[in-house]
Amino acid sequence: MTRQDILQYSEGVSAYVQQLRHALHRHPELSFHEEWTSSFVEKELCSMGIPYTKGFAQYGIRAVVEGDGDGETVVLRADMDALPIEEDVSHILRSEVSGVMHACGHDMHTAILLGVARVLMQSRSQWKGRVVLLFQPSEEVWPGGAIRMLNDGVLDGFNPKVVMAHHVMPGMSVGHVGFHEGAYMASGDEVHLHIKGHGGHGGVPHLLTDTVLAGAQILVALQELVAREVPANVPTVISFGRFEALGATNIIPDDVYLAGTLRTMSEEWREKMKSRIREVVSAMATAFRVEVSIDIKDGFPSVYNNPELTAAVRQSAVSILGADNVENMEIRTTAEDFGYFTQRYPSVYYRFGVGDSGNVHTSQFNPDEKSLKTSVAVMLSGTMKMLSE
Repeated sequence: MTRQDILQYSEGVSAYVQQLRHALHRHPELSFHEEWTSSFVEKELCSMGIPYTKGFAQYGIRAVVEGDGDGETVVLRADMDALPIEEDVSHILRSEVSGVMHACGHDMHTAILLGVARVLMQSRSQWKGRVVLLFQPSEEVWPGGAIRMLNDGVLDGFNPKVVMAHHVMPGMSVGHVGFHEGAYMASGDEVHLHIKGHGGHGGVPHLLTDTVLAGAQILVALQELVAREVPANVPTVISFGRFEALGATNIIPDDVYLAGTLRTMSEEWREKMKSRIREVVSAMATAFRVEVSIDIKDGFPSVYNNPELTAAVRQSAVSILGADNVENMEIRTTAEDFGYFTQRYPSVYYRFGVGDSGNVHTSQFNPDEKSLKTSVAVMLSGTMKMLSE
């Protein structure tokens, strides 16, 4: 498939993709509740004559498009869930579901993948191999739909050369895309600490165990783990957003609660840090004569882009958009459950610009729909690149 073919196909489905996005945006559904969305995708696949299997992670769908002969297998993934946010009333295209909004662009992701599916069906005589389309529920809420689909065997029996996904990028110009080879997004684990002691009057601290002081020292000690043990070339963050000590000016409480997040770009250091957190907290508990229960909840793993394949998809984007419209992305310490795919298969995760849209996960998020055509073209060109090499 030539560059001109890809541009013509992308233009040809642009109105269809926009129509799909409008329908999806008006009917957002929260994680683990994507019944209408899944049914909508199913109907579109049926209308195209694409065989599919449903029920992965309850509402997930796997569809398969076969080319003209044997070849590589490429997997394309789009997430489908929305967020518990009331959309800004000034938006022309608005959610019809009270308190629920596509505030992270997943309606665009799904619409684009359906547009790509239509092109793949129209052009089957022009390529060899197999393209697997994954419509994934529940990216926004732990444990995420990715790991559940994988555990349900969504890619069993396939041997993908690459798993590819995309995401909207606010602040990036429409018509631009961005790539980053190697470690790109952080893992995201939760750290919950319950400090238990014998509180009392703040005027006589020698007669009690100071749970507040213990909590403060534990917090500082955990910050020092990052500063003194993690190599400087491994981006790592420990941040605590909850420090709850419900005492009073002169009352030290029996119980103190801390909750925070651990994020790192290295799966090796992710495990080391969880171990060291337990060791340091236990030692501090002994030092301050308190008991501490430690609960580290595993979140999403880090997103790792296969360097060679990402460079190849980047080059395919350059051939379609021009070098000036393909950007280098900075690493991010936000998390994405696509990390589960990248830990098992060679993967490429890229961003496409949606203009001055407002931030994701806010009621003001309002992406420019002209970006839909861009990502259709880039996903198609990347797919053809992977199938042809």
